[in-house]
Amino acid sequence: MAAELAENLTNKGCRLLLLGSTSAYPPKAEDLTDERCEINKTLPRVQSEEHLREAYGAIVLRLAGLYGPGRHVLNWIRRGKIRNTPRYVNLIHIEDVAALSLAALQQASPGSSYIVSDGTPRLWADICEYASTQWHIPIPEPTTPKDAGKRLSPQKILHELQYELRHPDLFKELDEIEREGEEIIET
Repeated sequence: MAAELAENLTNKGCRLLLLGSTSAYPPKAEDLTDERCEINKTLPRVQSEEHLREAYGAIVLRLAGLYGPGRHVLNWIRRGKIRNTPRYVNLIHIEDVAALSLAALQQASPGSSYIVSDGTPRLWADICEYASTQWHIPIPEPTTPKDAGKRLSPQKILHELQYELRHPDLFKELDEIEREGEEIIET
């Protein structure tokens, strides 16, 4: 079904953009992860992305964790969705994802793949500490991670599409979202 849709669209001159996940890359905290690193092709989602990329020229954006209005990291801590752990996490503001998606549709070569993150890997433990210090949010009990996570590099997409992040500073953005104090229902 996806192949039929892709073929139909590409035959009409349409470009395909897939929003994937950086979970396609295995944990590897000791070095930066970029697009030259192996992806986990045993995952069905990654297999589909790669098929559409290779066969139909789909552009794949592999997204780090999304935050912004409607996706508030501090609320995740308040609700117990985040563990206080020394595991790397990579995030990207949803407005940068939207802008980079448009730029990729306009400029990227067919079959390109990109990592999309803010380029500053952080430890969940550090984010929890910031939430406590800055906003008096109780820190969850420390936990041991199953792995060290990964540190992502978005340099390829930023360089090739000549894009400058609008929201490069997670803590500044969290402060702004928190100050606005909007009650947002998250899914």
